[in-house]
Amino acid sequence: MVFSKPDFICRYCLVFVYKVTDVVELFMKNIAKTAWKKEAQPGELIFHQTNEWRNTAGFMEQTIKLMEGFGYKRTMFKGQVIIDLGCGSKLRSKFFTDALIVGIEPLGSDFIKTVPWNDLNDAYKVFSAPAEKTIKELEGAVKFIMCINVFDHMFDVDKVLENCYKYLQDDGEFLLSVDIHKETNPMHPVSLTPKKLVDKIKKSGFKIIRSTKGLGLVGDNYGHGIAYTHVLHLR
Repeated sequence: MVFSKPDFICRYCLVFVYKVTDVVELFMKNIAKTAWKKEAQPGELIFHQTNEWRNTAGFMEQTIKLMEGFGYKRTMFKGQVIIDLGCGSKLRSKFFTDALIVGIEPLGSDFIKTVPWNDLNDAYKVFSAPAEKTIKELEGAVKFIMCINVFDHMFDVDKVLENCYKYLQDDGEFLLSVDIHKETNPMHPVSLTPKKLVDKIKKSGFKIIRSTKGLGLVGDNYGHGIAYTHVLHLR
């Protein structure tokens, strides 16, 4: 096939635009990672050390309302490996009885040492690592992943989605629920829109099975903006 000069120029311009877009996105991810390391993580540690609500019955009461509202039952993953991604200092995944809970939490070791009421030792395993880090032993080994109010606290959403895709078994499921808000700050370094999140999910290879806006009986969000929830399968 022979291209005319205008066609060649147009195609060259498109390639150039895509390359520039990739460079800009990488630059923004590096900025987000720096903010995450220097400000978000120290802030998260202080937040959990001083957040008394997580040490009350209200935390699990809210979790039960959330998970039942999303359509889950407590015995669904008995004996199965599940991931609580960005689990914080308290495991919402304990909603599921007799599941083998794997916590992935960059501040996991710090929470265990400095938050007296943390329950991370109740997990089957805890990886004190960012969700962006690939954990080889989890690849193809996980039945269910839950990630609640975490994605706007990360620095590389694409990498996290890529990892989660690798972790799930063929018939596995991923529950992703996050507040969508326009503003960013040191504690929320990632800016997402509903469309941008869906685009990233589809780009990673996941299939969206069902989606909801808001949190039903719990309210509109986890803290600010509007919560969007997607249930994902590999195919």
